[in-house]
Amino acid sequence: MNQTTDHNLGKGFRILFVSAYNAISGGTIMLFEHAHRMQNNGYDVSITFKDVNQEISLAVFPHSSDLNIIEYKSETKFDVVIATYWSVIYDLSVFDAKHYVYFSQCDERLFYEMENPIRFWVEQTYTLKNIPIIASAKFLAKRYETEFGADTYYLPYGMDLEKFNPSGRHKNDKIRVLIEGAGKAKIKRVADAFEVVKNIPNIEVWYVTYDNHSEPEWKADRIFRSVPYSEMPEIYRSCDILIKLSEVESFGLPNLEMMACGGAIITSNFTGHEEYAIDGKNAFVVEIGDVASARKRLFELIENRELLNQFKQAGIAAASQRNWDTLTPDLTSVLLSILKKQERGNAEGCIDRLRTMRLAFKERQEMFANLKYLQSWRDQIAEREKQLGYRIAAKFHNIIK
Repeated sequence: MNQTTDHNLGKGFRILFVSAYNAISGGTIMLFEHAHRMQNNGYDVSITFKDVNQEISLAVFPHSSDLNIIEYKSETKFDVVIATYWSVIYDLSVFDAKHYVYFSQCDERLFYEMENPIRFWVEQTYTLKNIPIIASAKFLAKRYETEFGADTYYLPYGMDLEKFNPSGRHKNDKIRVLIEGAGKAKIKRVADAFEVVKNIPNIEVWYVTYDNHSEPEWKADRIFRSVPYSEMPEIYRSCDILIKLSEVESFGLPNLEMMACGGAIITSNFTGHEEYAIDGKNAFVVEIGDVASARKRLFELIENRELLNQFKQAGIAAASQRNWDTLTPDLTSVLLSILKKQERGNAEGCIDRLRTMRLAFKERQEMFANLKYLQSWRDQIAEREKQLGYRIAAKFHNIIK
């Protein structure tokens, strides 16, 4: 893993962040945070999304009104283009840049089942030796370096502690439990969290859903949908315990945000949590899918207010180490290290392969679309055959009558 030094990139340095879609997620929030801070440092920063969900307002993201959001294909020449999701790697060659960089916030293979062929295409993006990878978690940086021999750089998650802090924290008569996550995303295991709180008397349950999804059996006293990021600190300060039982995370930023706001966490043993959560010291950490243990730990915190307060105070101390203003390395110093190693840029060394990969992936997508069309066509024919057979049978039945 590479070390970084702190210098200035130079005036007029032009940066483009490229993301697959504008999903409400920790990864997208970090994209906006880094872009905002780079812009405040005097750099020319833009963001673009391959697919835009019009139902999601960009206003939910921090600093969105101050940043330059551009069309996905741009004729502008950039000093560096930073891809922030695996699928946009296959489009990098359409952006004119001197440097191409991959900012990975998760081992994205884990988003897909083992038998899913798309994992092969994800893995190819980690094999591009000429494209450095910035990883948002220590385990990710080490994994890419050891498994793929990638040129990796660690860029830690940070927080704005002026916003995420325990000041003005609510005192509740009942223990208030917060569940957070995209309800449709199986890897978030929101259903597990609701099983943990099921039928527990004398508590309140709040649920923040980023995809507006909730099941009838998920009983919550309040549900918050598509919450602007600026409103999350107040929600954290209003709750005592966050239950986050995902099976895949790169870091689990909501956990740390809750700790910063003076709340306790019960979290699953996903990768990345080890950077801030110590089981029994400032959090309870359970195995993925172990609802019974999480429920037992919740009762423990409900019944032992002294332990709950101990976790809250220890959590505040852990979160204090993640202040954006003092956190190192920052993106500027990471990019400087990359540029010093590749002074002439890496476009010449990787552009041909990027173009080849783009053509191959495009062919895959077209073939997949054709197969889906053929399957749909077969299904329609089969349905029509059923209807036709029924109509013929009914006609002969009427004739016989």
